[in-house]
Formats: sequence, C-alpha cells, structure tokens
Amino acid sequence: MTQLSNPQNSDGMIVKENLNSLPNVSSKELSIYNNDTNLVKFKDYNTQKDLALMTALLIKWCNYLGIETPDSQDLNNICNFIKEHFENFNHQDLDNAIIMIVTSSLDTDAEHYGKLSIIYVHKCLKSYMVYKGSVLIKIRQQLDKIESSKKRPITPEDRVENMKKLIVYAINDVINEEKVFLDYGDALYNFIKANKLIKLSDELIKDAMLFGENSYKDENKKMVMEAVIKHHNFKSAGDMIYEKEDKIKKYARQYVVNEWLKKVEVESLLQKITPEMFRY
Repeated sequence: MTQLSNPQNSDGMIVKENLNSLPNVSSKELSIYNNDTNLVKFKDYNTQKDLALMTALLIKWCNYLGIETPDSQDLNNICNFIKEHFENFNHQDLDNAIIMIVTSSLDTDAEHYGKLSIIYVHKCLKSYMVYKGSVLIKIRQQLDKIESSKKRPITPEDRVENMKKLIVYAINDVINEEKVFLDYGDALYNFIKANKLIKLSDELIKDAMLFGENSYKDENKKMVMEAVIKHHNFKSAGDMIYEKEDKIKKYARQYVVNEWLKKVEVESLLQKITPEMFRY
C-alpha cells in the first residue's frame, strides 16, 4: 500500500498516512512529495556519479523530443545551471518534468527550436517548480489537518495542572531566585484578577503604573542607544505613543503579579484551584 512520509511533525517522527486518507491526492503527487522528502537534492550533488545521472536525464530529454543532443561541454553547462538554479530539485523531479513536457501535461509556453538550450530548460523547470510547489502545499495542508485532528483537546483538569505548574515556577523565580517573573501573555495576571485573588487598591494601581512608566523609560533608552549604534530607523511618533501606553500597562500588570507572588500562600492556593476558576 502506498504511504506518505512527513518528517516535519511536532515529535520529529516520520508520519505515514494511507493514500486513501488524503482526498484528491494522486499517486503521482504522493510520489513527488515523498521524493522531495527522501531523495538527494541537486544542491548536494558533488560526485561524477551524480553528474552522470543528471546528464543521462538530459540525453533522455533530447531523445524524447527528437532533437540533437548537446556536446559534452554544453551538457555539463546545463547540469551546472540546473544545480545552481533548481537546487532543491531531485533527479525524479527532472524526470517528471521531462515526461510532463513530452506529454504536454505541463503548463508552459517553452519552445526548444530544435535545441536543448539553457533558456528552454529554465522555462520548463520554472513551470514544473510552480506545479510541484502547489502539490507540496496541498499535501502539507492535508497532513496538518490530520495531525490537528489527532491532538487531544486540553481538558479542564489540564488547565488546573498547568496553572499549578506556572505558579510554582513563578514563585521560584520571585522568592528563591529573586528574579522578576515575566508573565508572558498575562496568563497569571488574568487568572488572579478574574478570580479576585488580589485586591487592586488605589495604592497598588498607583505603584504599578509608576513601575510601568519607569520600566518603559529604561527600555526606551536602551532601544534608542541600540538604534543609534546599529543605524536603525526610529519609529514614528504615532507608533511610539501607542507602544508606550501598551508597554506601560504591560509592565504595570507584571508588577501586580510579582507583588502577589511575594505574598500568596502558595500551598493553600494550589489545593483550592479548580476547573471552575478558568471560566473567564
């Protein structure tokens, strides 16, 4: 049974699917995909045997078209051209292109005028590259759908365990490592705010905003210095105003989270976290 291999899944393992599980994918398209994954690409050709294989395919191309075969020097030039400009092709791609050209199944307006020239070869292989690209995209999209359907959806219990791990990690940063915990995506802030685990008093909000403003100033100074040193363009005033407000608030939320982490009774909290606390 024909199978499809894809080494790009999240676990780094080979994915194999039956052809029947991929709608609208022909055996020819499947072969193109598998060959792209498994065969040596032209950019890695570096032996006389490699050159001989490519040369034999070019001679086959001439024979099928009924045109004169170029001399050895011209064949060598065409081989080098293909290796340089179609480096991600493999020998089966070249063979596929030849068959599609001879059978008029490749969408191209290339004319050989009785000679296998570099210009003609380039036009033909450019057209094949477009065709091959559409095949690879189609199959990869279907593989992604199959992989997505296999993933187990996150359960409420998973959310509880993940939040417990995040809190333990954050506590270690703040208490044991004496670091500032960076709450990426505001995951912890949103959790403690939604569940009213901290009182956002006027004093806390004032201190948080002051921290945000000072942190933004420090960051902005570093960015300006880096832009000067690396000769980067400065951002527009409008962009900087929007970014300033956003970053000050982000730093303020970070301050709130870190203040909460310093005072929370972690063991007691971990026992109280339930799936219902994530309904926000």
